[in-house]
Amino acid sequence: MTERRNLQFVLDAAQSGACVISPNTRAARNLKRTFADRQRANNHAAWRSPEVLPWSAWLKRLWQEQLLHSSGHFSALLDERQERYLWERIIAADQPNLDPGSLALECSRAWRTVHAYRIPREKGAFRRKPDTAAFFRWSSSYASVCERNGWLDEARLPDQLHAMAVTAIEGREIIFWGFDFFTPQQQALVSVLEAACVVRTIGEPDSESAAASRIASEDSHAELRAAALWAREILEEEPKATVGVVVHNLDDLRGAAERIFLEVLHPGALTVSGTAAPRAFEISLGVPISKAPIIATALAVLELASRSQSSEFVGRLLRSPFLGDPDEMSARAVLDTEIRSRGLSELSLDSLRDAADRRTACRGFAIDLRNFQTAVARLAGPRSPSAWSREILPLLSKAGWPGSRGVNSREYQAQRAFVQLLSEFARLDLVAEPMEFAAMVRRLVRAAEEKIFQPENLGAPVQLVGLLEASGSRFDYLWVMGLHAAAWPPEAHPSPFIPIDLQRLHNVKGAFPAERLDYARETMKRLLHSAGNVIVSWPMREQDVELTMSPLIAEFPEIARAATPVTLLSFGHKLFASAAGDNSLDDRGPIVTEPISSGGTKAFKLQAACPFRAFAELRLDASELTVPEPGVDRKLRGHLLHKSLEIIWSELQSQAELQVQNKVKLEELVTNSIERAVKQSDHAMPAQWEQQVVAIERDRLKNLILRLLELESGRPTPFRVIELEKKREVTHGGITVDVKVDRIDELEGGGLVLLDYKSGKPTLSQWDGDRPEDPQVPVYATELGSRLAAAGFVQINSEEITFKGYAKHSGVLPGSVENFESMSGKKRPAPSFEEMLQNWRDTLDKLGSQFRAGHAAVDPKNRKKTCNECHLGMLCRVNEVRPGQEEDEYAG
Repeated sequence: MTERRNLQFVLDAAQSGACVISPNTRAARNLKRTFADRQRANNHAAWRSPEVLPWSAWLKRLWQEQLLHSSGHFSALLDERQERYLWERIIAADQPNLDPGSLALECSRAWRTVHAYRIPREKGAFRRKPDTAAFFRWSSSYASVCERNGWLDEARLPDQLHAMAVTAIEGREIIFWGFDFFTPQQQALVSVLEAACVVRTIGEPDSESAAASRIASEDSHAELRAAALWAREILEEEPKATVGVVVHNLDDLRGAAERIFLEVLHPGALTVSGTAAPRAFEISLGVPISKAPIIATALAVLELASRSQSSEFVGRLLRSPFLGDPDEMSARAVLDTEIRSRGLSELSLDSLRDAADRRTACRGFAIDLRNFQTAVARLAGPRSPSAWSREILPLLSKAGWPGSRGVNSREYQAQRAFVQLLSEFARLDLVAEPMEFAAMVRRLVRAAEEKIFQPENLGAPVQLVGLLEASGSRFDYLWVMGLHAAAWPPEAHPSPFIPIDLQRLHNVKGAFPAERLDYARETMKRLLHSAGNVIVSWPMREQDVELTMSPLIAEFPEIARAATPVTLLSFGHKLFASAAGDNSLDDRGPIVTEPISSGGTKAFKLQAACPFRAFAELRLDASELTVPEPGVDRKLRGHLLHKSLEIIWSELQSQAELQVQNKVKLEELVTNSIERAVKQSDHAMPAQWEQQVVAIERDRLKNLILRLLELESGRPTPFRVIELEKKREVTHGGITVDVKVDRIDELEGGGLVLLDYKSGKPTLSQWDGDRPEDPQVPVYATELGSRLAAAGFVQINSEEITFKGYAKHSGVLPGSVENFESMSGKKRPAPSFEEMLQNWRDTLDKLGSQFRAGHAAVDPKNRKKTCNECHLGMLCRVNEVRPGQEEDEYAG
């Protein structure tokens, strides 16, 4: 007997003992919650829990009952992880150069589709294309392995339950609730029950359809904000109302949705004290458990023990609160900056432990790492997945995980989910061979990336759900967003492993556009039955792409955008609005009374670029964290270039000595100098796997230096080198800094030439004006006085090797050197070379005086360029949006 009844009938039947089957877990939870709400409304303090199960759980229960009552051959039911492992092993054996992980997921989906839609797996149909032919081979191997070992998977489970299902549910009422459709495989099982006259009911939502309205928003973020404000307004008027927000692309917008709904519904949670308060909204879509911070730390520790990791990876580990003593957090943060400053691109567990050992304040952390490392060493050799799963938590405890500060509810739930993951990992014994520690870690990390973690649903009044999860759910109010023409109807995404003609022949969902249109219409019909009040929306643009409304929502009456509740201020705006106004300007710090101990000419350069940056970096020590680059980074390249040239000219000392060197000797000198520079470098050398990159850098550097020496050999005026990388103390405007001159040559006749090596593309305009971009050469030049004959850059890169600068007379330097004798008056930076030096001196004195006086105004020289290259935007707030401006952005 088949009946179609509404929700009230389903609840009555569940109370009478009927078994309700839903399409997914969320629909089952929602139905149970609705049942509980009705019991409380009827003043019941206790009640029998209804039997509400998602389809997959119902099948597994029937399977378990069959095992208990069957005396026949036993077959093991594989879980998804075991299935995936089998697919990966088969694919890797057939095509070792492919990525078996991602292919296994697609093969598993195709395998389920084949069985769900009763698609015959015939060799002739599958061999026409390489992808489908490969799937046919792999699936044939998969089926053979399962048959040989007596294994059954969920894709074939419904076909094994026909006879058992009739016996198991005979005399009971079964209600299928919230299904949009049955696949042929599901329908076959349902038909067996019907043919056996087993009483069943197929329930569907109430027949009344809500009157929907549509509205346009600027973009998806504006949609989210409008929906959040709408939900807040509803809850303020009806605290017990249930509000659903269906997000078409919830996968992509989950982070933005959580941030915006938190800001609108729980502004107090943006403060530290409010983060643990219960929320009025829940997001149905979970995240991979690997992204839960407490579990990410555990996995990171294991990964570091298996192989070296990047300095960025290690930095996240050092800053994690889920390791060791919280009192060492500050010291570990300092250790992170130290590792970065050393330029280490990779670290092993050994090197991290040694680095922690050298800092007394990190001693507890170092001890934990040593204990962990010792415990890992004792587990050398292959072990079964179940054996490894028993060792993981004891290993992590040796490393100080999960820390000693205690965990909150969400973190505790993540820990429980991780324990469940380890239990699932242990079940791989059925299909997997013993594995080494590194292989186990890779497999466990992948499993954590695939396992979705969803904190316990506490029945918050606002539910953010995806389209599939909305099936079977019921709300008082519903907002469906993201319905633009490019997304709705959704595109067809047929499986690449099943011939498309077979998919269309068997009406596979998602196989052809016409079916997608029908699907969209049916889904919209179901959503209109899910609430008494429905709003649908669409974004008019996404980034630079203009979007149009889906034609499927054109029939709904439009709501004026001004009618939506977008006038509520965000927490940030309320904070600004509640603050007392203060228009006083405080852009001066204390006067500098001591020499600047570090930074060299940086004080003048930063003061010229932006006074605030000079104050923040050199007096507040607000330096940017170093981000080590793999291979040979720019800092190391520059160091090796300067050091190599210093060694070479220490040997040669003069142009005359350079000119007498033959080609072989000169190449030998350059090669040896580069090797000495590498050995004498206190900069972190790259990791072992990057040594080939270092060898390439040696060859590149050798070629550049030989080309430079050829140019130096032909300089028109003989010279000798009198200073190399010599430190000097310079005073301008009352501040004293230590500077280091790359090189000073003495010309035949007594003049001095100041040279600064540059591997980029320097320009002389960087010295001009009262705010020079690079005052390094002017700082050096003003100290040499009347003996200075020329000042310039030595540009050394693969594109060009040349000299750039200014000279008193012609014939001093080759290349793009401007000689005051031959320059026109308009082109000269000053009437004479001496006046140019005096202008530089005046500019530097002015910048030095400003820095000494504490002048720290937020005054970038070039707003776009200067600020784009600065890391202090959050501190100076140069880009701060005034209260009220942001509302236009989110108006919808």
